[in-house]
This record gives sequence, C-alpha cells and structure tokens, in this order.
Amino acid sequence: MSPTPLRGMLLAATAAVCSSFGQTAPAPAPVAFIAADVHVSAPNGQRMLIGAFPQSDRYEMRGATMLQLISNAWGIGTDRIAGGPGWLALNRYDVIASFPAGSNQETLKSMLKALLADRFKLAVHNDIRPIQAFAMTVAKGGSKLKKSDGTGESGCKEPETNAAASQAGPSLINFVCHKMTMEEFAAWAPATAGGYFGGLSLVDQTKLDGAWDFTLKWSQRNQLDQPDSITFFAAAEKQLGLKIDPTKAPMPAIVVDSVNEKPTDNDPAAVKALAGPTEFELAVIKPSPPDARPQNGNPFLPGGRFELRGATLRELIQIAWEIQDDSKLVGAPSYIDKTSFDIVAKAPANGATTNLSVASIEVMIQSLLKDRFNLKVHNEERQGDAWALLAVKPKMAKADPSGRAECKSVASTANPARNRMVTCTNTTMAQFAAQIPNLAGGYFQGKPAFDSTGLEGAYDFKVNFSGIGIYQRMSTAASASGDQPSATDPTGAISAFEAIQQQLGLKIEAQKRPTTVLVVDHVDENPTNN
Repeated sequence: MSPTPLRGMLLAATAAVCSSFGQTAPAPAPVAFIAADVHVSAPNGQRMLIGAFPQSDRYEMRGATMLQLISNAWGIGTDRIAGGPGWLALNRYDVIASFPAGSNQETLKSMLKALLADRFKLAVHNDIRPIQAFAMTVAKGGSKLKKSDGTGESGCKEPETNAAASQAGPSLINFVCHKMTMEEFAAWAPATAGGYFGGLSLVDQTKLDGAWDFTLKWSQRNQLDQPDSITFFAAAEKQLGLKIDPTKAPMPAIVVDSVNEKPTDNDPAAVKALAGPTEFELAVIKPSPPDARPQNGNPFLPGGRFELRGATLRELIQIAWEIQDDSKLVGAPSYIDKTSFDIVAKAPANGATTNLSVASIEVMIQSLLKDRFNLKVHNEERQGDAWALLAVKPKMAKADPSGRAECKSVASTANPARNRMVTCTNTTMAQFAAQIPNLAGGYFQGKPAFDSTGLEGAYDFKVNFSGIGIYQRMSTAASASGDQPSATDPTGAISAFEAIQQQLGLKIEAQKRPTTVLVVDHVDENPTNN
C-alpha cells in the first residue's frame, strides 16, 4: 500500500513548515553546518525530502538523489543540472545536520553547498545550456487576455465563495489572476500545475508587455477521463489564447564537473550529537472521539510539543517503523485497526531547540508504544509478496550511453485516458524494476519489484499508461455497461502492467521473495493509564 494517510500528513505538514521557513530575517551565512551525518539511504527506506525544521536547528533530507541535493543547494530545478555521472538520479542519500539559530533559507543553501563539496567533493560551474522546457506563445487566434486596470492585489488566487467554486464545476481547478505579467505567469504555472510540467520550466515567448487580468480553469490530471475535463495546456489556449509546447531553450544551468559516489566517513561525535532524544518527556494517550476527523494540521508545535490525533495502533506502528506495505507488519491482533487514539506529547527540553525531527519522533513513538501498549516486536526474514519483471518479447532501444541514467514520470495529455508517461534513459532493467513501484505506485501497492529479465545493458524507452484512479473508474464504468475494455484500444484506459507488456515487451508478475518483516509478538489493546 502507499504510505498511511497519517504518515503522509506528517510529511505534508513538515513540507508546509519548510516552505515558509525562508521568511525569516536574513542572517550572515555560516561556513558550514554545526554537525552533519551523511550516509547512503537504507535500501527499503521511505523516500522523503523534508528540509529545515524552523522550531529546531535541524536540517533533514532522507532518500534524496544527488540531483535533488544539488537542486536544493542551488535553488534550481533538476532539469537545469547538466553533466556528471549516470548515478546522479539513482543513488539515494540521507543528510541530517544542525544549523545555528537565525539561519534562513539562503544561508542553508550555502551550508548545503559546502557540505556537498566537503563530503562528496562536488565541483560544478555555471553555464548556459539548451534545457528541455515548455515555451509559451500567443495562439493563432490571438490573445484573449484583458489588460489590467491596476486595481487589487497582484497574483493568482482561488475564489473563496462557494458560488465561484460551483461555477468552476467540481472537477475543475479555478484561479482568478490580477496584475500578472507573462513572465510572472510563466513562473506561476509550473509551480501550480506541476503535474502537467513534470518539473520543467515554462519560458515566456509571447512578447506581451504589461500586466493582465484573467481567469483560468482546468482539470486535475487524475480526472481527465471525466466529462467536460480539460488539460492545463488546452485551458490556456482556449481561455487565454496562449499556446504551450515542448521546446529546448537556453537557460542558466549548473554543470557537474566531478562528484564522488560515496561520501567521506562521518565524524562519530557529530552522529552522536545528532542522535536526538529517544523518549518523550511527557505523553498523554486517549481514545479519539467517535466523530473525530483525520488530523490535517501540523503535529509539530512550539516548545517541543507533538500532537497526533485519530491514529490507529496499526498506523502508529507503521509510522514508527516506516512501514509502507501492510504485508510487512505481521502477527498483530485484529484490534490494532479497531480504535483510534489521540497523542499529546512533549519532547525533552532540548528537543524543541536541537533534535526534534521526523527521525526523532519515530524513535520516540517506538518507545511510547513499547511503554504504554507493552508492544514487543522483532524483525524476521519471511517469504513476502513482490513483483518480478520478466522478458517476453523485448522491444526497447539500446541506450545512448551519454544520457543520464534516470526514469521520469511526466504528464501525457495526448489521450486523457492514458495520462501517465514514464520516460527512461540509459536505464538497466534492474534500475527500472527498482523505480517503477514508485512511478506507478497505485499498481504496486508498496511492494518492491525485482529484475528477472536476464537482459543486460541499458535502454532508452517510454511507457504510456492510465493513472490508477482513471483506470479503475473507466474499468468499472465499462463493466457496468457490459463493454469489454481492450488494452489494444488506443483511446481506452490501460493499466501500467498492460502497458509495460504491450509497449515494452516485458511482463510484471506477482512472486514470493525473502523479505524483512516486523513481527508483533505482543501488544495490548489499550494503553496503560496516563
């Protein structure tokens, strides 16, 4: 399965905190982090990019590729990073560091640059390179934009009234924009409709000067099979008279001259200093109210407080041990799904200022469950569910060896029923098998895939399929109408598994493989008294 809703909420809340961190007052840039722990990520660890914790002095990135680390250090998209060895987009690293109070986003970028240079011997230079991007021009019918009258706040906002939302329709995203230049719109669009742009930039080539007022309505990518749906690109052309097409444009880029695959060894004193607290100082646990809704707010609060509401025992165990797949948690009684609990806890005094982070919270939740629910667990090797990648009639091109080894998931808008496109360059079958469960997650249900093709070397290929939501909706509708959906119908929905076999000549097959599971030896149904 995908990460639990509560786990996702934790990461989303943390990301929201990080996005506002740069609003602090400027501070002199320190030479380096106070202490840093840099290591290769665990093979099956959860991939999450977090950043700074403003209520502490902690910077934490887990499961980050070197491309993502460079992207964060220089504040640019990964599409603007050129050169370097093929593993830049594949290998994953954990970076945990502490920084001086008062540091802001710019100083943290400087510290991360220094860390990468010190621990990976990263050397780069600035250049102008042709970068894959999108170009925005005026459509053949002309611009439909209205010159701004100069009133109101500049920027794009979603209407606040229910009336405006209902006019947009339940499947449409609706933004009203005032005093927007085309340069500002080109920066806003990929950030707001990122699923359509796949991390690529939008370059303004409209030659439209001045500021404009307009409204733009489009559909989410996973709803393009719905009646009256419209892609972001079609909406821009139809409603604004702006055409958006793929292009290559000269842009500022960071060129990687050299970088080591393995970081230098950690200083044991730094690792110890960053270890963080292992237990909450105080904790209150009680059953959630019967009508309680899932928590949406940030669980990290000032003063080292942590509040998590509406969590079942299963979800708490999965959060604490980073378990994404239900099959990796075994031996637990059925009542771990029965009751939801609210937790209000306080970290030790230094937790609010030095070591309160997701990693610390996970360890403290482990200790809390052992103490209050008498939880006893152990790891064990068992036969578990997995997916095997097999060769049937391979039809992929041998790779251009100069290309970067990576697979990207981008929006495909040519056919609304097949809205996902995975593009892989210079990729081996082992690398593809390792990445596809994350690129088509809904189909793989959190279970790993392994290469059993026997194919050697690297390949360049694309696979186009339907997102899991669209595929399930269209398959259900077809079944209800008595139609028999066909994977060979180019206008219909197609699953990731069908697409991989039809388009690549490969096959995904369920298998049993040895895997590490967390075995629950004992857990009480209710916690001890507060």
